[in-house]
Amino acid sequence: MRYYVGVNGEEVQALLNDGSLELEGEHMSATLHPLGATEAQMSLDGMRHRVYVRRTRAGWRIHTRGRTFEVTVEDERSRVIRELGGGMASRSNAPEVRAPMPGLIVRVLVDSGQEVEAGDGMLVIEAMKMENELKAEGAGLVGQIHVKPGQTVDKGDLLVSFESVTDE
Repeated sequence: MRYYVGVNGEEVQALLNDGSLELEGEHMSATLHPLGATEAQMSLDGMRHRVYVRRTRAGWRIHTRGRTFEVTVEDERSRVIRELGGGMASRSNAPEVRAPMPGLIVRVLVDSGQEVEAGDGMLVIEAMKMENELKAEGAGLVGQIHVKPGQTVDKGDLLVSFESVTDE
């Protein structure tokens, strides 16, 4: 699968296939072995790196060998959704989530009254024969859910309302 990876503000394209990585046309072997909740061992062409990872509002903060990288990762499907009309389910401080495109609600991943953080999955919508997870961009408290699995929606339809939204 193709990924668009932002590293300290610079974007590169990465193609990941079962143990191999193509990064901007350069092929290499790649493996990642989690060592804990915030630590992993990464091997690139046999060279091992211990990495420390922390989720941030924008993506990930990765620390390895005395250097820190701010990283964002977007897969092809997420990019298509964003380009069609909005990638994240909830804009910061928005009181509601609207459908970014016409589609079929496959799953609702949150409940009324549930607190969500940036990056949490909210809904899965099927569009163009692909399932796409809409994720929360900001933290907040889910108010009312206006859709259910199996329901078709049009672009702009109200999906979820928030009781309150906080900025972190």
